[in-house]
Amino acid sequence: MDDLGVSTVENARGSAQVMRAQGLRSAILVTSPYHMRRAAVIFRAFFRPAGLTVQAHPVQDSFFRPEGWWRHRSDRQLVIREYAKLVAFLVGIR
Repeated sequence: MDDLGVSTVENARGSAQVMRAQGLRSAILVTSPYHMRRAAVIFRAFFRPAGLTVQAHPVQDSFFRPEGWWRHRSDRQLVIREYAKLVAFLVGIR
């Protein structure tokens, strides 16, 4: 586990470095449901070139509920923000 990163990109980069240094080849990524898609894309982007794999599993006990997220303003904002950050990552903005 990388505990030095202050962003998802930094956590992915740091985790890949830690895993390579320890001779590990696979990891389980656990994060909140609204963050899972972006986190999985980012971690895979850093892990694949290093020959590492990652399985993504959202936490079950979360304030965010994937079903019906569009009904709550705060949940909509989270989802919109996550997709904006995902698009930024995919086009190379880090």
